[in-house]
Amino acid sequence: MPENRTDATAEAPLAWSRAAGRFIFVLPAWLAAGCVVRVGELLAGGALDGRLILAAAGFDAVDFLRWLPLLFLTAWPLLRRARPWPLALLWSLLLLAQMALSSYFLVARTPLGSDLFGYSWGEILATVHGADVQLHVTPMLEGALALAVLWAGLWLAWRPRPRRSWRTAPVLLVLSCAAWLLPLQGSWLQGLDLDSRLRAQDKAGFFLASLAQMWRPAATLPAVAAASPAASGAEAAPLDPDYPFMHPDRTPDVLGSYFSPARRPPTVVFVVVEGLGRDFSGPNARLGSFTPFLDELASRSLYFDHFIAPQGRTFGVLPSLFGSLPFGERGFADLGSRMPAHPDLFSVLRSNGYDARFYNGTNLDFDSERAYLNRQGVTKLHDLLWYQRDHALPAGSNSWGFPDADLLRLILADETKQPDAPAIVALQTITMHTDYHFPDQERYRARVLERLRELKIPESRWQYYRDNLDIFSTVVYTDDALREFFTGLQALPGHANTVYIITGDHRLPELPMADVLERHHVPLLIYSPLLKAPARIRAVSSQFDIAPSLLAWLSHNYGLRTPPQTAWLGKGLDMFDAYRNLRDIPIKPVKGEAPGMLSGDWYLLRGQLYRVSSELGAEVASDADAEARLQAKLAAFDAANQQMVASGRLLPPEAVEQLVAWDADKRNATPAAANEASAAMNLQVRDVQLDQQHVLATFTNAGGRSSKPFVALLVVTDAAGREIAEAGSAPLQLAAGESRAMRLPLPANIAGNDHYLSVVPADPASGKRIGNGVFHLPLEPK
Repeated sequence: MPENRTDATAEAPLAWSRAAGRFIFVLPAWLAAGCVVRVGELLAGGALDGRLILAAAGFDAVDFLRWLPLLFLTAWPLLRRARPWPLALLWSLLLLAQMALSSYFLVARTPLGSDLFGYSWGEILATVHGADVQLHVTPMLEGALALAVLWAGLWLAWRPRPRRSWRTAPVLLVLSCAAWLLPLQGSWLQGLDLDSRLRAQDKAGFFLASLAQMWRPAATLPAVAAASPAASGAEAAPLDPDYPFMHPDRTPDVLGSYFSPARRPPTVVFVVVEGLGRDFSGPNARLGSFTPFLDELASRSLYFDHFIAPQGRTFGVLPSLFGSLPFGERGFADLGSRMPAHPDLFSVLRSNGYDARFYNGTNLDFDSERAYLNRQGVTKLHDLLWYQRDHALPAGSNSWGFPDADLLRLILADETKQPDAPAIVALQTITMHTDYHFPDQERYRARVLERLRELKIPESRWQYYRDNLDIFSTVVYTDDALREFFTGLQALPGHANTVYIITGDHRLPELPMADVLERHHVPLLIYSPLLKAPARIRAVSSQFDIAPSLLAWLSHNYGLRTPPQTAWLGKGLDMFDAYRNLRDIPIKPVKGEAPGMLSGDWYLLRGQLYRVSSELGAEVASDADAEARLQAKLAAFDAANQQMVASGRLLPPEAVEQLVAWDADKRNATPAAANEASAAMNLQVRDVQLDQQHVLATFTNAGGRSSKPFVALLVVTDAAGREIAEAGSAPLQLAAGESRAMRLPLPANIAGNDHYLSVVPADPASGKRIGNGVFHLPLEPK
């Protein structure tokens, strides 16, 4: 017996060494097959250049080394077989999974991660059905070639008793460990736009990393006092440790001065447009505006240029827009029966005598929207299942549900039957979603080309629009449907006393995005016949801010009773007419992913810091102080969010139902720290002009009192964001409402290209920014 145990003990490392040796022999077959899939994905994704190819090679090499031990462990039981076919079957399945991830990206233009597990099987099947997945010859040939390469390589490389090659295994193990120390984000990606970065990313590596993040054990919650509402945009206040999001509602009435008074509380209508993004709708849209009706309506509305949808998919829009609520694990509504009790816009307005109605062209069970609305007591729910009782889907419809024009006609017909009484009405469109099909689409494809001529976009740039013609035709179609809908609304008896709020649930991801914030940059229009005059708002707000502001306005002007204690994540809309961001906005791009944090001029997502421009663009940046601040805010929000999920509580039971009248004293009470921060952010750089030697910058104090002393600070950075020079003015101070143009010399001895200038008001003693500046202006070489 002892001798047998010794033989078994000696055999164990031998078995491992033989498996490692065989693994080394067959690994080239896996690599070759994977290269076929990867090359096919890159070619199908669009034009290639050297920088993109190098970035893709870098991503692939690092991810291959990182996950190599996992590949070995899954293959190890099969490496001891006499024949290669069991391993060939396993690796064929893995290769097909890799092809599926590539195909998903080519349709969605965003990699698939752990958000896959945030959906039920029914929702996944609906998504696949709605993605218009088709079997094309090219990907089928690519798949067949990849599998043929894999099987041929395995048969050629299989050895009965591999010997010396196992010695390479320790080297690969060391390289695998070292690969985890290499960054997959940072300055080495400088110069690639977001779509190119996503194309370069290894889709299998992204999926595995996302799973690892999801399954990582939750960190121990910090002291709840650290999880203050300040991390989520609420005002600082004494906290109950059991309810870390709870705070007194002190939202000011910022809307009242824009509206004429009415005899009774107005009806509020929300129009949530699927996929509506700011880069193809509204003034100075990056891609040109393909929503001429919404553009015209914006000229008669309160129009918000820099508005944020906190979610990157539809899963979060109802809780964000109507409840100003945290995300939970995979969206607040996904909690289902575990949703904590809370007041939201529907429930509060219902308690004040409003009727509540909700319309949707698709199935409300998707993303648990029905569960959320039922939780608010909304009983008049009309969706795809409701309408299909009496109406068939028109031929050529989007597979998700009713085309927008047909849906809006059905809604208008129903609204004509409703009493002329205060109501909250909300509707969601669906056509601007994959598969981007609708009846009479060919006519709208021609309309896209007409619109390109109207926008005077050079024909040399038309290929991009032709490549995405179905998407742009859907945008023009939905805009036309909204035109017809609003024309019909004017005939309703309550139209003159109605406020319409139009926004997007998120920006559609299938068009390549310029940066990581573009997916969340959506328009907001507030239109009403009650408006005294239109206005264009350039300060940053988010969907978290709408419910607090609406209730503050209705309470102050119409006597509605509202909750004195809330868990709002929003402070209310910022109505400032110049760019600034006074908000801390948690952002969750997809269901299964940890949120990011937008705060001031910075955005933190997946551990990467971005500097945010005055047009809500986001560029990779490096600033240890800013990153530490945002990490702390994000940790506080995460801790409060985890506690909410674990306890199932947002507010004490008595606070959920309590409603009180407007209290001007409490609403006007603002913490001194908030006043000071707001006063500091009233310092603005309004205009910057450059010549070879000087900078002409206009500084403005938009506040109601004198500014703090400040210096005009010029900072020059290179393409990687590293500071290479700075210069400042003598200290100065601006009176309330004063503007001053300053001519400042550029820092000397700036050689070379790819330099950028930032102009900011800064504290004379510390050099820290104390107002809103202008960033990343390209400098011409001297």
